[in-house]
Amino acid sequence: MSKPSILAPGFRIMLRHWPALVWTYVLQLGIAILFSLRLHGEFSTILNHSLIAQRLANGFDVGVLLDTFMRIGEGPSGGPVAPYAGVPMFLLLYILLTAGTLFVYQVDGGNTINEKARLSTLLSNGLRYFWRFVRLLLIAAPVTLLLLGPLSALRTHWLNASDKHGVIEQSLFIRGIITGAVILLLACALRLYFDLTEVYTVQLGLRGDRRIRKSLAPAWRALRSCFAPAYSSFLLIAALGWAGFALFTWASLLHLATPYVFFLFLLSQIGMFLLLASRFWQRGMETALALALPIPLPAPAPVVLPDHVEESAVLIQPAEDPIPDPEPEPPYFPPASEDIGGPPLIP
Repeated sequence: MSKPSILAPGFRIMLRHWPALVWTYVLQLGIAILFSLRLHGEFSTILNHSLIAQRLANGFDVGVLLDTFMRIGEGPSGGPVAPYAGVPMFLLLYILLTAGTLFVYQVDGGNTINEKARLSTLLSNGLRYFWRFVRLLLIAAPVTLLLLGPLSALRTHWLNASDKHGVIEQSLFIRGIITGAVILLLACALRLYFDLTEVYTVQLGLRGDRRIRKSLAPAWRALRSCFAPAYSSFLLIAALGWAGFALFTWASLLHLATPYVFFLFLLSQIGMFLLLASRFWQRGMETALALALPIPLPAPAPVVLPDHVEESAVLIQPAEDPIPDPEPEPPYFPPASEDIGGPPLIP
């Protein structure tokens, strides 16, 4: 079986639905700004009247920055800041927009209906698939922890033992880099697999099937049959996104002492946008793979005809695995005469 092309089709899927990327960036930026206002007030209280703050204004002093973070909450503006207060809202928004994005990716990529990536479409379909994605998250979290947790503990134990036995520092550093890279590559493979389960969950939902367990085996088969192109594309896109993020972050740090705060903010946000765009490209690539290797429709069960019964009098039996409680089809509204460009209909 020839390997499907997924890198370029995934990029085209992302470009066709660029509003999904823009809406996700805008809403995440809004949440970040909303929950950083209190933190901004604490920083102002500590640094506005401090001579040591000149080390941050004229350069980048890591010691001063760490000391400032340790003193958060000591100002007169109130108790300690809850830096993770926006995490639940961010997670909720992430699930909604991810599900809605995969929906518009798949229905357009499959040429079934023309669904544009409006905010209302993303949120409505995100609510439709919300609990299915939450259940997938509850499966992915313990599996990832069970696989990567012991490996991380074994890595730490091995590095500590090597340090106690007098291994030179350069060799110890190389061992840490290699073992860390192996764990990171395994984590990327797990992320790719569970991303595919989300894509196939949406594919099942388009057929009216709500069972997320039916997406686990197709995702594994797709990953196993196209592991090399899918995994290499996943890593390449991630590397491009992180390279763009690192480049613009480095450029913003070079101009840290300039008085143009908006310019620094713009540079950093370009890097964040490129990192987010790489994630949407990965989603498009995974959608292209799922569309090239769709879940086969169940075949009807064979019917054994008795000798005294005519074939024309027997009804075809339904499939062996019917969908329990299928989702109803969305209502269809015929287009008005103005929508199709014709003359008004005369009753």
